Amino acid sequence: MTINEKLKKATCLVLGFVMVCAIVTPWVVPVYKVQADGRVDGVGMTIAASGGNDPSSFAIQPDGGLWAWGRNNFGQLGNGTTTDTSTPVRILDNVVAVSAGHGYTMALRADGSLYTWGRNNFGQLGDGTATNRHNPARVLDNVTAISAGVSHAVAIRTDGSLWAWGDNRHGQLGDGTTTEVRLPIRIIENVTAIAAGSSCTMAIRTDGSLWAWGFNNFGQLGDGTTTDRHNPVRIMDNVTAVSAGLNFTMAIRGDGSLWGWGVNDISQLGDGTSINRLSPVRIMDNVTSVSAGSANAVAIRTDGSLWGWGHNNSLRFDSRVTVTLISEPINIMDNVVSVSVGSEHKLAILADGSLWARGRNHHGQIGNGGTGVRLVPEQIMGSVMRPTTPTQTTPTTPPTSPDVEDAVMEEAERPPTTPSPTQPTNRANTAAGGTIAAGGVSSFAIQQDGSLWAWGSYGSGVVGVGRGAVYGRLSPTRVLDNVTAISAGGSGAIATRSDGSFWTVQSTMPTRTGTRDRFPMSEETYNFVSLRNFLEIGSVDTIYEASGHTFIIRPDGSLWGFGYNSEGQLGDGTRQHRTAPVRIMDDVIAISNTSWSHTMAIRSDGSLWGWGVNTHGQLGDGTTTSRLSPMRIMDDVVAVSASSSHTAAIRSDGSLWTWGRNTEGRLGDGTTTNRHSPVRVMDDVVYVSVGGGRTMAIRTDGSLWGWGHNSSGTVGDGTTEHRHSPVKIMDDVVSVSAGGWHTLALRSDGSLWAWGENQDSENYTALHRRGMIGDGTNINRSSPVHIMDNVMLPPGVTASRTSGTVAGDTDLATASTWARNDITQAINLGLVPQTLQTNYTNNATRAEFSALAVALYETITGREITGRMQFNDTNDINVQKMGYLGIVTGVGNGNFAPNNGITREQAAVMIARLANELGQPIPSSAPTFADNNGISSWAFDAVGQMQSTGIMGGVGNNNFAPSGDYTREQSIITMLRLFDLLS
Repeated sequence: MTINEKLKKATCLVLGFVMVCAIVTPWVVPVYKVQADGRVDGVGMTIAASGGNDPSSFAIQPDGGLWAWGRNNFGQLGNGTTTDTSTPVRILDNVVAVSAGHGYTMALRADGSLYTWGRNNFGQLGDGTATNRHNPARVLDNVTAISAGVSHAVAIRTDGSLWAWGDNRHGQLGDGTTTEVRLPIRIIENVTAIAAGSSCTMAIRTDGSLWAWGFNNFGQLGDGTTTDRHNPVRIMDNVTAVSAGLNFTMAIRGDGSLWGWGVNDISQLGDGTSINRLSPVRIMDNVTSVSAGSANAVAIRTDGSLWGWGHNNSLRFDSRVTVTLISEPINIMDNVVSVSVGSEHKLAILADGSLWARGRNHHGQIGNGGTGVRLVPEQIMGSVMRPTTPTQTTPTTPPTSPDVEDAVMEEAERPPTTPSPTQPTNRANTAAGGTIAAGGVSSFAIQQDGSLWAWGSYGSGVVGVGRGAVYGRLSPTRVLDNVTAISAGGSGAIATRSDGSFWTVQSTMPTRTGTRDRFPMSEETYNFVSLRNFLEIGSVDTIYEASGHTFIIRPDGSLWGFGYNSEGQLGDGTRQHRTAPVRIMDDVIAISNTSWSHTMAIRSDGSLWGWGVNTHGQLGDGTTTSRLSPMRIMDDVVAVSASSSHTAAIRSDGSLWTWGRNTEGRLGDGTTTNRHSPVRVMDDVVYVSVGGGRTMAIRTDGSLWGWGHNSSGTVGDGTTEHRHSPVKIMDDVVSVSAGGWHTLALRSDGSLWAWGENQDSENYTALHRRGMIGDGTNINRSSPVHIMDNVMLPPGVTASRTSGTVAGDTDLATASTWARNDITQAINLGLVPQTLQTNYTNNATRAEFSALAVALYETITGREITGRMQFNDTNDINVQKMGYLGIVTGVGNGNFAPNNGITREQAAVMIARLANELGQPIPSSAPTFADNNGISSWAFDAVGQMQSTGIMGGVGNNNFAPSGDYTREQSIITMLRLFDLLS
C-alpha cells in the first residue's frame, strides 16, 4: 500500500467514524438482520464500543477469543479487576457475539451459552442479584442472539423465544409491568432479531412483523402515539433488520427500503426535516444494514457504500460538510463491513478484517497502550471475526421421560453437579415425612415415643382426626403408633411406620378418581389404612400425598404417580386420570406436590423441574403456560415447597427464591406483582414451607420468618395485616409446616406451636373446618400458642432446651432495668400484645401504640371493638379499631402512616381520648413545662392532663419534648398507669 493510499484510508476512517453512534453506546446495541437462508447476521456483534462515562472496547478474533480494554470501573472488562487497561486482554474463548451496555457486557459462546459481567444495579446481568460481577458468569443456555441496552438486556433462544431482564421502569422488558426483573423472563415467541434501545425494545418475528415496547416519549416505538407500552405492540410488516437508537428507530424492509421514526430534532432520521415522527417514514432504498446512534445514523447499501446523517459537530461525516446538521443521507466511505461507536471513541472493521480505532483515550479505550487522544485512526488488531450467527449445539438433557421439555434458566456461575452436602435439606413439604404436618384443615405431630397425634376437621374429602374418631377434634388425639414420618397434603395424609409400611387416611366423603376412592368407607369415621396392598411397582422409598393424587419415589430414583390428573399434575404428558402408578422421570430425590395444581421435583444433579397448572407463573419457566410434562426451571436447588399458586426454593448457597402468584405479598419481594420466573427474596435459609397464600422460612440462626396472606393471623406476627416482606415470628425453630390456613412450628426443645385460622368459616359448616390449631378452642390465633411437648425432632437435629424468642415471648433482657417490673405487671394484666414483648427500648410506631391502646380498652371493657375505620396505607386491625373509636386519626389523604414513630404529644392525645372513650375523662389542667411553647395547640390540654395525673412526665430540666420519640417500654408503662388510674 502506498503512502497516499494509507492516507486516503485513514481519511476515510476519520470522516466515517462520526455518524456510527450505533450498536453499543449506552443506548444503542447490536442490530440483527435476517438473511434469505435464515441466518441472523449482526452489525457490531463481533466488536463493541461502549459509551457514556464508562468507555471500553471489545473485539472477537477469528479463533473465538474475546478481548477487552478501556474503562473497568464496574468490572465490565471481565478480567476479575476494576482497573482500567489500555491494551487488549483476553477474557473468554469460543465467543461468537458480544454486546456492551452501560458498564456491563454480554457475550455469547458457540455452544449457545450466555455470559454476563459488570454493572448490575438493575439486575441487568440476569443472575438474580444486583451485585456487580468482575468475571463472566453463565446466566442462560440455548441462546442465539443478544442485545444489551442501557440497563436492560434481551436474548433469543433456540426455540425462538425472547427473554428479557433488568431495568423495567418504562416497561422495556415487555412483561406488562414496570417492575425490575433480575432473572430472565420469557416475553414472546417466534423471534428472529432483536435490538434493545435506551429504554425500549424492538423485535422481529418469523413472519417479518416488527414489534416494539417500552419508553415512547418521542414516538420511538412507531405506533403513532407517545404512550409507553408495557407489552409488545405490532408496528409494521416485512421487516428484515432493525436498530434502536437514542429515542429513535431505524428499520429495513424486505425490498431494501429504510424507514425511520422517533425523535428528529437534530435530523437523526435523515428524512430532510427536523420533525419528530410517531410512525415510520421512508428514508432511502437499496439498504442492507443500518445502525442508529445517539444523535445520528449510518447505513450500508447494496454496493458496500456507507451513508450517514444527523448531527455533524466536531467529528465530521465529511470534511467538505461544515453544517452542524445533515438532514439527508450523504456518502461517507466504502469497504467498511462493521462499525461500533461509543460516545467518545470508535471502532471499525475494514474489508480486510483489520480493526481500527480513533477518538478520546483517557481510559485506554483505543487499545494502543497509551491514553492520548487519537485524531487519526490507528490499527489495533490485524484480524477480527466478521459478524455472523453462532452455530448452536443441543445441550445434554438429564435422562428422563421422552416428553420432558427443557427450558433451563441457570444462575450466573454454573452450579455443581450435585447439591451441596453442607446445606440442610428442607424437611417441610419437600421431604415426604417430617415429624409435624399441617394439612388443609387438620394437623399431625409425632411424639418421641413414635405415637402419631392428629386434630382438626375434614372437608371435601380431607383427612380426619384418626382411627375410629369423630370429626372435628379441638385437641390432639392419639391415632397411630410406631410412626417415623408424616406427610399431609391438601386433602390427605400418609404416615410411615417403623416397619417400613405406609398408611394413608380413609375418608367418609366421595373423593375424586385417584388414591382414596379405592378405600372402604365407614359412616362418620376416617381411619389410617395400609397402602401395602395397593403398591404394585416393587419397593418404595418415599410417598408424597397431594389433593387427589400421589407420587412415589423408588430406591432407584424413579418417580411414579397416580390419581387425579385433569390439569396434567402427574406430569405424564396427558390429562388422563391414573388408577395405577405410571413412571414420570428418573434421578429424583425429592418433590413438592402439596397442592392439586402443580408439582416440583429436584433431581440428583440439583436441577429443579416443574409441571402442571401455570396460570400464575407458579412453575417458574417465565410463562403462564401449563405443562403436561416436566420442564427444567433452575439449578443448584436443595429444597422446594409448592402451594397451589406459588413456589419457593432454596439453593445450595442458602438463598431463597420465590415465584408465581403474589397477591397479599406471598412471594416476599415487597410487591404484589406476580412473578413468572424465580426472584431472590432472602439469604441464609435452611427450611421453607408455603401454603394458604403465605411463605414461612427458617434461617440458619433458627429464626422463623413469614409473609403473605394474614387475614386470619396465619403469618403469626400478632396482626391480621398482609405482609409483603419477611417479618420475624419466633426463634429456635427447627421445622415449620404451612397448612391451608394455619401454621405449625417445632422448636428445638420439642415444643410444638401453632397459629392461624381455627374456627368455622362462612363458607364451611362446623363439620368442615375447626380445631386445626389444637389448643382446645375454635378461636383464631394471630400469634404462636403452645400446643404440646415431646414432639420428635427431624433427623439430624439435636435437642435443645434453650428457649428462643417467639414473636411475643417476654424478653425482659431488652428492657431498661427501671422498666422491667412495670412491664412484667402490664404483661400479666394482658395489656401488652405478644408482638411487643421484646425490643422494649425501640421507638414505638403509631401502629404499635394503637395495639397497646386496643389491649387496654378490651381488657377494661371485656369486649372486642367490632367497628373498623379504613385507611389507604394499612390493614392493621388495631389501627382500624382505634380509628373507629376516634382515638387515632389519619395524617391526610386517607393515610395513617402506621410505621412512623409516635411522638410524645401524639401519645398524650391518644391517652386522653382513650380515657374519654372509656367513660372516665381526665380533668383539664394546663401543663407547666419549660418548653410549653413547643407543644402543639391541639395537644396542649392533653399534655396538661398527662402531667397532672402523673401518666406522663418530663424528660429532664422540666422539659416535655413534645416532638420527641416514645419507646415501647415508655408506651407500655403509660398504658399501665392509665389502667391503674381508671381501675
